[in-house]
Amino acid sequence: MGWRTIIVDSRSKICYRGGYVIVKKEADVQIHISEIDVLILASPQVSFTGMALAELVKSKVKIIFCDEKHNPMGEVVGHHDHYHSSKRIMTQAHWNDEIKDIVSAAILRQKICNQARLLSQIGQNEGHDYCWDMRMKFCPRTAKS
Repeated sequence: MGWRTIIVDSRSKICYRGGYVIVKKEADVQIHISEIDVLILASPQVSFTGMALAELVKSKVKIIFCDEKHNPMGEVVGHHDHYHSSKRIMTQAHWNDEIKDIVSAAILRQKICNQARLLSQIGQNEGHDYCWDMRMKFCPRTAKS
């Protein structure tokens, strides 16, 4: 797992050779792929080879694309991070409506709990009573008096 966040913000080409990601511009920069956690392409004038893209995805590097104003607009996410991922996708695609409703409700309950916990932590009182009531209703184990 990498630890570096690499930001490429000028015209350059990214390629891969021998375990290294190479950012070619005025002066070439080589970074071992195992050190990279996130690659941010903050310029529309960045190009990269298919091999570089494939190796970055294989190494689970998050690649974020930015627009001309440097705002994030998309990212590359690998589909096969886990050997069961294809099976899980197919299983979820065939869930019936009852299971989908149960899962959606569980996700919604957790989101409400997280929001109530955050409001409590930052001392935000506006809307706090409503969130507290929802937290007591949906998250009785985590609610504190």
